[in-house]
Amino acid sequence: METIKSELETEKITPHEREIMTDKMIEVADKISALDERNKKWLGSIIKYSLSAVCVTLVVGAAILGINSINNNKEDL
Repeated sequence: METIKSELETEKITPHEREIMTDKMIEVADKISALDERNKKWLGSIIKYSLSAVCVTLVVGAAILGINSINNNKEDL
């Protein structure tokens, strides 16, 4: 992208070449945007599933503690 930009700044290129280079820059920018969007979706799904796993772990842990607490209270009686 920087290479194309530096070539655009030279005055030795024709308007047609300038248009071709501009189109290439737009093409590269579109590819970068698509890749960024894909990465954001991937990170979103990773966060969603990680959060679900943490919640399930907390619920199971609380259930185990609750059962142990009930069993301890029954033994004390």
